[in-house]
Order: sequence, then C-alpha cells, then structure tokens
Amino acid sequence: MFQVRAYEPKDREGFGHVRSRVYRGGDPVRPDESILRDDSTGYVVEVDGQIVGAATVLEMTCSRMGELHRCAGVAAVAVLPEWRGSGAGSALMRGLIPLMREAGFLVSSLHPFRDTWYRRFGYVGVGMRLDIRCPADRLPNLAVELPIREIEAERYELLEPVCQAFAQHYNGYNIRTSDQWWRTLGGDSPMAVYLCGDPVEAYAIIRLKGDFWVDQEIREFQWSTERGYRSMLAFFKTLAMNKSAVKWMEPGDSPYFAEFFDRGASVELLGPVMFRLLDA
Repeated sequence: MFQVRAYEPKDREGFGHVRSRVYRGGDPVRPDESILRDDSTGYVVEVDGQIVGAATVLEMTCSRMGELHRCAGVAAVAVLPEWRGSGAGSALMRGLIPLMREAGFLVSSLHPFRDTWYRRFGYVGVGMRLDIRCPADRLPNLAVELPIREIEAERYELLEPVCQAFAQHYNGYNIRTSDQWWRTLGGDSPMAVYLCGDPVEAYAIIRLKGDFWVDQEIREFQWSTERGYRSMLAFFKTLAMNKSAVKWMEPGDSPYFAEFFDRGASVELLGPVMFRLLDA
C-alpha cells in the first residue's frame, strides 16, 4: 500500500504540503523558498501517487572512540493529519532504514518526540543531557583564570578545537559543516559568542536578553580543559547580575553537578538522543 522513496523535484508540491500542515501551521512553502538544504535529502511516503508523509535526512557525523563515521540525522518526520493512524508513519520509518544504508550511512540519529515509538524501528536512547538552572545567587564564586572575549559569529573556526576535544571524549558527536555552524550561531540573527583562552579552552554561544529578572539561557557551552570550564562558569555569574538565573546544558558527567551544585539550583535529565546502527 505504502511506497517510500527519495524526494524528486516533481515532489515539491506534495512535500511542501506535508511540511506546511505539520510544521508551519498551514503556512505554504513559497515558490522561491528552498525546501531542502544542501546537506540534506528528502524522503516521502506515498499512496497511489499521493504524498502523505515526509522526512528529511541530514548529513552528519558520529564520533566513536575518537573516529568519525557518517551519520544520518533523521528530522522533520511528518504525516498529514488525515493519514495519521493509517500506518503511513511506520511505513516511512521502516522504508527509510534500508535507503539510508544504501546511501552509505553507518548509523542514524534523531531527537524523538516519542521514544517508545522510535524504539519500534531499532532506535535506542544513549547518553544523557542535563538541563541546569542555577539562580544568580547560587552560582559559584570562581576566579576567571583565562580572559574572556567576544568574537564575531563568522569566526567559528576558533571554536572547532574545543569541538574536536568533545568528539574525542563523547561518542556520538557531530562535527558541524559551515552551514550547520551558521544555523547553530543564529543564522541571519547571529548570537553572541564568548570564548576564553588562546588557543580556546572553552566557549559559550548566547542569545543575550535585555530584560531584567529573567532566565539567561546559554545556547551551547563546551570546554576542553578544567580551567576553561571554571573560567566560563565564572563568566556566567557576571551574566546573571541582573537576571534571575542562568540555564545551560551539560553531558551526563556534568562538572557542575559533581563539584558546584548548590541548594536552589536544579538539574533535570532531558530525553537523550536516539541512535540506530545501520551497517555493522
């Protein structure tokens, strides 16, 4: 009944219709709008020539014991509302697996909406992400051991050695392409990028908030040394001077939770990324 295949130019209208109904609140895809990024491939599930669902696979990497492998990042899995419950979504995911393998991907990853649903197709949750919220008056009093400076978002190459260190330490890490860095750093509305050390030993990507007594969120925080971590944590305290709290994420072996957690702060376990082996 269902057929799953790679996106073709003739599928633009049907693919765009699915994306419009599921992810854009009904807003149509404009004729001049790019429907797929250069680092992605679209897939559709159709019935009698009608596209009823779609998904996007991003070209990513997955670190394992310091080595990088091709990883298919599954995103924007969607089925038209009137076709939900028909098995179209399950057919799409089952059909994707051999197609991703044929495309040369060794593993696949995704951020699930429902973990239990994606387990049906061989995906399992791995690792931990901790969501940390620390009130301004509970941040540790640390010395800034390395000078903090701000750089323009276009100079993301200064951050890459820290990312390489994370990839050596944490399996599953994606080394970003230039386009992926551009999106991570805010796209056409660049975020603030702060780093410490020369060469860089830690960095933070931040959308600065101008309001008082709100939570200041850190988009991304990574480090390659202990003093880099401590220096950036000390910088968070200066960011929090007119804010209620600072929020950021750390891996499961969180230095903050192990060394600096204080009453009043909270650490929440977020849903882990899910991975599936495609080619042993």
